Amino acid sequence: MGASVVTCLRSSLTRHQVLHFSTVTFLIWNTVGIWAPNIGAMLVFRLLGGLFGSAAVAIGGGVISDLFRPHERAGAMGMYSLGPLLGPIIGPVAGGFIAGGPGYKYIFVTVSALTAVALVVGLPTLQETYAPVIIKKRTLRRMKEAEARGEPVDPLDLGEQTSLGQLLWINLTRPVTMLFRSFIIAMFSIYISLVYGILYLCLTSFPLVFESTYHWSTSIIGLAYLGLGVGFLFMGAVGSGITNKVSDATY
Repeated sequence: MGASVVTCLRSSLTRHQVLHFSTVTFLIWNTVGIWAPNIGAMLVFRLLGGLFGSAAVAIGGGVISDLFRPHERAGAMGMYSLGPLLGPIIGPVAGGFIAGGPGYKYIFVTVSALTAVALVVGLPTLQETYAPVIIKKRTLRRMKEAEARGEPVDPLDLGEQTSLGQLLWINLTRPVTMLFRSFIIAMFSIYISLVYGILYLCLTSFPLVFESTYHWSTSIIGLAYLGLGVGFLFMGAVGSGITNKVSDATY
């Protein structure tokens, strides 16, 4: 029975495994970008880094739902959402001074160094939050302790074994299925894509406007983003507070 439980556990991808894999692969591709020989190679390395490094954004909401009760999630999600919102603000500010000083390749050096620090801290401290995996691990530990004491262990069904290929197929097809079979999800996705499209078009237009029209230097162009950052912080705090009050009244 112990062997079957171990096999079942190994067939389940845990959240912290996905996050660690994402961080390591992002670190590799971002570091390789330091030695990109041309702009084409740099774009490829950036694409792969963004692709493999997107796990935190993709499953971050799931981690928040694991850690907080429903009426507490609004504030937690507000804090979590500041990362994707403030990243495009802090990045241009720091990147402008780095590119205007030591050179643009040191942007990769800085990001890789910060990622390495996060990895060193996260590897020993980041714990699993997904309830089914935690329950399986606790069950396995208690069964081993019972067997060590010589107590009889009843067979326990922990679910069907799922291969890595099956897990990938399920999790890659499920969002597409939900998108085309749920009207609410489809409309919300279209709205969010429109909002983010406008936001990032606005962010990418700042350097063109302030450099060509107002003749700002590379180092200080990023300062134009600070107004957006203040707005994001203010509305994040206000929105989280309002949502928390509504959630408290609901629950």
